[in-house]
Amino acid sequence: MVLAAVCDGLGGMDAGEIASGYVAERLSIWFYEDLPDLLEKKRSKKALENALLRVFYDVHERLVAYGEERKLRLGTTLSMLLIVDGRYYLFHIGDSAVYLLGRIGKKITKEHSISGNVLQKCIGIGAYKRPDQKRGRIRKKDVFLLATDGIWRALTEEEWGQILGKKKSLNGKKAEKILRDIAAKQIRLGKADNMSAIYLRGE
Repeated sequence: MVLAAVCDGLGGMDAGEIASGYVAERLSIWFYEDLPDLLEKKRSKKALENALLRVFYDVHERLVAYGEERKLRLGTTLSMLLIVDGRYYLFHIGDSAVYLLGRIGKKITKEHSISGNVLQKCIGIGAYKRPDQKRGRIRKKDVFLLATDGIWRALTEEEWGQILGKKKSLNGKKAEKILRDIAAKQIRLGKADNMSAIYLRGE
């Protein structure tokens, strides 16, 4: 089982870290405490998805309340994959992204922003908006990239497929070096965005 997520906080440095950190904390608690019980009871795929949607709704409402009490505007994007029994469950809201490379080679999430800089959806700000969802079976050659916009905007969809999806010899350490080099180049170019990424390869 794997739960992987990237979050890009909004509302200034401190507020953004509070929002993204809280989402990560709640997902970790759900993964280690609630998911095993759901699997033991052999709940359906839909039940797993609904359980996570309840977490997202609760997190959103708590962040909104926290912000209102302190007169803060804080929120976060979220792109998340849950992998269980050879299937992936994708949840996505905001302008981070998930790519399915290798066999398919394309971005499988939609960017929830206008002109690349005005967010239409996120967790923690405004009315609750349900994350986009996808699910599917993982194939042997599947490669997933989860990345904040500070990383994924650095290359085209085709370029991501070439450097991470097409190389059979690529392992986790090599992929990490590629991603670190891309982040370093973005920093040298003066980019100040969050640069987080996760590389996952189907076995």
